[in-house]
Amino acid sequence: MRIRFLLLLTPLLLQSVTMEELKTKALEAKEKRDLSEIQHDMRERLKHSDTYNKSTSEMKSRTYNTAKRKAKSGDANAQFALAGMYYHGIMAKKSYLNAIKWYEKAAIKGHKKAQFNLGYIYFDGRGVPKDHNKALKWFLKASKGETRELGNGKSDMYIGKIYDERGDYKNAFIWYLDAAKLNYPLAQYELAMRYKYGKGCDKDIKKMIYYLKRAAAQSEAKSQYELALAYLRGSGVTRDMEDAKQWMQNAYVNGENRAKEILEKYKWEIPNKKE
Repeated sequence: MRIRFLLLLTPLLLQSVTMEELKTKALEAKEKRDLSEIQHDMRERLKHSDTYNKSTSEMKSRTYNTAKRKAKSGDANAQFALAGMYYHGIMAKKSYLNAIKWYEKAAIKGHKKAQFNLGYIYFDGRGVPKDHNKALKWFLKASKGETRELGNGKSDMYIGKIYDERGDYKNAFIWYLDAAKLNYPLAQYELAMRYKYGKGCDKDIKKMIYYLKRAAAQSEAKSQYELALAYLRGSGVTRDMEDAKQWMQNAYVNGENRAKEILEKYKWEIPNKKE
């Protein structure tokens, strides 16, 4: 009788002892199944990778050839597109000289974006020596018409930068103001700094704050940093440590490294930067 009772009890004892082991084994089995499914999916993708790469390569080749054919026939949009392919090295071997060639053809036809890009190439010296006279010529052309209609202001801002570097602060101020009115955030920052230091205009802290706020609302990091300092010091605004903290954190997130020192000084949380 005792033996029979033990025989009946043994499975129950074994069940209680091995329950955790069974759970572990079940989890391991699930992981193996998941891994198997992933491996299967990878094998299926690899089967078709050659076909995918080939079709993508063919598509890029067709796009490039079409753009080149239309560009040669005088299509300004195609010339602009082809120039971009050479400039960025997409669908064509990277070549600033070829980019300049096709941007210039489109720019001569009045293509506003080509005019701006050509101006920027000469402004920054991309593949050619810096030439602010040529840059100014193309920025001035780009600033008339389409750029203004789009509410862009980039050309106006770079015209301002050229005058700034020449020491002509009054003309720089005029062009920064023009671009700022078109809501271009970098120009709004530049304009705010002119009002802060009285460069090309009278000092005006209220106007400085106005343009810093407009640019900061568009995530312009330097403007967020300057606005945070204004709240920290009570310069042009009521001193507000909470606003100072918020704008300093935003500035750091958006790439303004100077903000970290202030955040550490006041023992404020340092957020993660945008990738």
